[in-house]
Amino acid sequence: MTRTDSKKKITKKAAKKRQRHIAVLGGTLAAIAAAMAITMSRPVPVPKHTSILTGQRWLNELLEGHGDRIHEQLGVSKHVFRKLHDELVADFGLRNSKYITAGEQLAIFLYFGRTGLGSRMLQERFQRSGSTISQYALLLLSCSCLIHSHCRYIRKLTKIFAGPFYRKYVKLMPDETPPEIRKNPKLFPYFEGCRGVMDGVQFDGWVHEDDSDRYRSRKGRISQNVLACSDFKLRFIYILTGWEGSAADSRVLNMPGRLVLLFHLGNISLQMRVFRYVTCL
Repeated sequence: MTRTDSKKKITKKAAKKRQRHIAVLGGTLAAIAAAMAITMSRPVPVPKHTSILTGQRWLNELLEGHGDRIHEQLGVSKHVFRKLHDELVADFGLRNSKYITAGEQLAIFLYFGRTGLGSRMLQERFQRSGSTISQYALLLLSCSCLIHSHCRYIRKLTKIFAGPFYRKYVKLMPDETPPEIRKNPKLFPYFEGCRGVMDGVQFDGWVHEDDSDRYRSRKGRISQNVLACSDFKLRFIYILTGWEGSAADSRVLNMPGRLVLLFHLGNISLQMRVFRYVTCL
């Protein structure tokens, strides 16, 4: 191979290498241009929750203003709110977070339970993001009842209210014959296993027009059929709500897969499998 041929070969390799570099550089520039075009086409982000009346300021107004305001909005009086707040902080793990106080967390939960509003309405009321509302609204609930939600803060309060706080203040009736029966010779031992009484009642209600036929009772009123149980001191120990007014009492008592009542001689055991609208007192 002559010196001329060797130079030509080296020149061809250099030309190919240069072409590859140009192709890579061109592709990179094209990707950068596309990214810039997409970025420039997006609207400029605008802050959403910018109201001067933040959730904490609104809560301060309620605590410092007329007593009826906080009762109408949160369902509790001022001294009850403060006492509940202090107890949850002292004994049940409610704490200030980086951006929201324990008082506002409690207010979110109480307002959510009082009004039943959706996440967007709560975001506007407290000037918080959806994830913040979700977290604190279910935070206290988990301390009082079993409820599942994607809401982060509601989950946090749920853990407080459905746990030790609930067990501290909600006591199950003892499994023993009540003195009202044990001390009455006309009732004992015939009702030795009786622990309380139950009955159904129709409560008037308001529903959407499409559901009115299902909730119309045999007397023509729009109502719910509610099952309630109480002890002999007239204290409610169980309430089942949500059944349509058209539902018969026997259907509410024998709803398959939801509520199972097992009666045993000398004792009564109540096994509950309720999937909707259940309130336990």
